[in-house]
Amino acid sequence: MNRTARRVLLAVAFVVATTAVGVATNYATGARLDDWDKAASWVSAGVAAASLLVSAFAAFFTQRAFNTEERARVAREQLAFTLIRSFAAIEQEALNYGKRSAGRPDRPLSLREVRALMADSEVWNDQDEIGFDLATRARNSIVHGDLEKVDILDLRYANEKAQHLLGKIRSATHTST
Repeated sequence: MNRTARRVLLAVAFVVATTAVGVATNYATGARLDDWDKAASWVSAGVAAASLLVSAFAAFFTQRAFNTEERARVAREQLAFTLIRSFAAIEQEALNYGKRSAGRPDRPLSLREVRALMADSEVWNDQDEIGFDLATRARNSIVHGDLEKVDILDLRYANEKAQHLLGKIRSATHTST
């Protein structure tokens, strides 16, 4: 729970608690009250009920805001995880493609080498290379700890592009064998 949500809940709890103490005090001394004091006591009870309603709504909306923030964080992390896995698959498939069709050595390829191999082999076109560069920027931000700086739309685009490029490599690998 974030700091703002805690402050709202503490303020609501304080209002409810002080109102409850006031109402309890009024009812404890109720036998000695005249009609005006009894009316004031009913008003206090009404205020207590209203404050309970307000606190319930405040807690509901605070929890709703927290859930929305939490869902956005989880969605961002899932997209980041998927992108990292997609890049690992791209690297592996490029290595397989390089071994089968281009006679490349059996060693891991850097992302720069993957891009060059796919471009030189004409597996990817110019648009694919641009998309790969954009997806690589998002991936690099994630692996260097800057996930919060990557817009969720950029993460979605990077994932779509990575899946598209992975499909093209797999297709080229299967046609070259």
